[in-house]
Amino acid sequence: MALFSCMTFIGPALGPVISGFLQLTEDWRWSFYVLLWLAAGTIPFMLTIPETLPSQVLLNKAKRIRRAKIPGYENVIAPVEATDRSLKNIFSVALTRPWKILFDPISFACAIYLSVVYMLLYMLFSIYPFVFQTMRGWNSGVGQLPLIGTVVGACFGGAYVFYVSAQDKKKILAGHVRRPEDRLIVAMVGGILFPLSMFGFAWSGNYNEVHWIVPTIFGVILASSILLVFVAYLNYITDS
Repeated sequence: MALFSCMTFIGPALGPVISGFLQLTEDWRWSFYVLLWLAAGTIPFMLTIPETLPSQVLLNKAKRIRRAKIPGYENVIAPVEATDRSLKNIFSVALTRPWKILFDPISFACAIYLSVVYMLLYMLFSIYPFVFQTMRGWNSGVGQLPLIGTVVGACFGGAYVFYVSAQDKKKILAGHVRRPEDRLIVAMVGGILFPLSMFGFAWSGNYNEVHWIVPTIFGVILASSILLVFVAYLNYITDS
């Protein structure tokens, strides 16, 4: 979850940096060339990463056993095959489950908070050009470089999540029974840093006489806090 959440920062943050310099030196087609190269790099993983969904793994195993025609196991079935797998039932579950989650108070409150945090994350990618290009007069390439600070911040946040996860694993091995609320310890840290760093970034970015490193550092802290909130709440909703 930490690695996945880091990608939501790294991709959108590096995109404007790359395209900003391409805009200065090449034409618009090069943005698409870079996307094609990056997409091509994912093809080997798409073709080689194994299936890990437990129900599907058991289904594949049952099919292999039936094909092998092992005596006494000709009619073996996986648990998922014993359920109603008709198209009607699949659509029924897919279309009703989101509404059940929506009217659950905890899930609804978490969704609202995550929506606000996520909205502010993507607003940053339009705020940074305003602060560093429109106000400070930097060009489209250099003006996007402070976004790398959000990548660094996301990596710091991810490292902290890994550290907390390692400590949690030790507690579990020692016999501690985990609760979904234990996930929110990380969010408490992020929840405090989030408004403080947002205020610091807005204040320092509003004055050109403030050195550019100040809003960039606040951006690092802001990215870390958003990642902590994002990871903690997604894990909490899943567990609860």
